[in-house]
Amino acid sequence: MLKLIVALIIVAIGGWIGYLFVFQNCAGGVIVREAAQCRAQGFDSVFCGEFQKRLLTEAMNAATVYPAEAACRDRQAACVARENPRGWSPVPAALCLVRDGDRIARVEPVYEPAGARRID
Repeated sequence: MLKLIVALIIVAIGGWIGYLFVFQNCAGGVIVREAAQCRAQGFDSVFCGEFQKRLLTEAMNAATVYPAEAACRDRQAACVARENPRGWSPVPAALCLVRDGDRIARVEPVYEPAGARRID
């Protein structure tokens, strides 16, 4: 009986991790792919006007750096070269924008693995 309980706990944890991996979470926010969609959601026009720049900024600040473009593109849908540290970083496909009243409380990059379906 104890083995069954342990097995069920392991399966439940594995399922939860799998769910989080497959379905990226944007709790309390909205996933935005482009400036027009950003404005349609009612976000600040200045912020939305710099949307593409924000995606590249997120890529340049990404913790993941691949040594070669091919290695990055094997795992990610879009990549960009960077200098410090030298290598290639994934470019987010979208941003998760979370509002707190009339301001943006949190901005998180949303990445799509190579060959993945769109995350909406």
